Amino acid sequence: MTAVTARIPTKTGLIRRSLRLVVAVVMGLPGLSVHAVGLPDGTGRTGKTSRGGVGVPWKGGDMGLWHVFYADWQMECCGTPFAVMDEVSWPLLLQDADGVLGGGWHDQLTKLVGPVAEVPDEEGETVRILQEETGLTVALGGEQGAGVGPGDRIRLVGLLTVERHGGAWPEVSGRVRAVQVVTQVYEEMAPGSRSSHPVPGERQLRSVERCPKWFTGGGSDERGRRSVQSGVVATLEVPGTDSWLSYAVR
Repeated sequence: MTAVTARIPTKTGLIRRSLRLVVAVVMGLPGLSVHAVGLPDGTGRTGKTSRGGVGVPWKGGDMGLWHVFYADWQMECCGTPFAVMDEVSWPLLLQDADGVLGGGWHDQLTKLVGPVAEVPDEEGETVRILQEETGLTVALGGEQGAGVGPGDRIRLVGLLTVERHGGAWPEVSGRVRAVQVVTQVYEEMAPGSRSSHPVPGERQLRSVERCPKWFTGGGSDERGRRSVQSGVVATLEVPGTDSWLSYAVR
């Protein structure tokens, strides 16, 4: 079965992780493989479920909470600043979290389960999307869901991001419940080098009321490290959906 991917600029690869709820957040742990599934428990049974337990019917009208990373360059290029309680509409892309700022994301990971579909974009290319079982629609980049055809159900874990380049697909609308500025540590590729790379997992999140339009970075220290504002993590409340994060904070 041949997978058709969209022209979306993103690093590829699958995250093999599972989730469990720890202190009201979703945590990533090793061991989850991506495969065709039925319900979130991986039994292959059909039908929608709520996050309250396997076999409990999902009810429309839920308000799902989703962590979304909005990169600095996406905002500075084509974005519109937003504030807590604003209503927004974004095209969401599920990315391999290890390819975003060096990886090391945990609390911000999202688990999605649902069927894969293919939709044409404005340029006539095909975009692969995942229609999450409780209503969220996101695009899949690169190798996400590789080997799975349209209509097959899959389970993926990754980082939801706003993607305004490389294609077009249905946007997700919701209300912003929280905004955190992400300050990422970078270090020189080699002593004295002008090139640097993000240090995996070395970042700080600071709560703010509004996402800035422009982001700043500091100078390098004696070790060749510098801290750079690299975007924001927004917590988006989407009507008609449900999520593991929603269940964790109830």
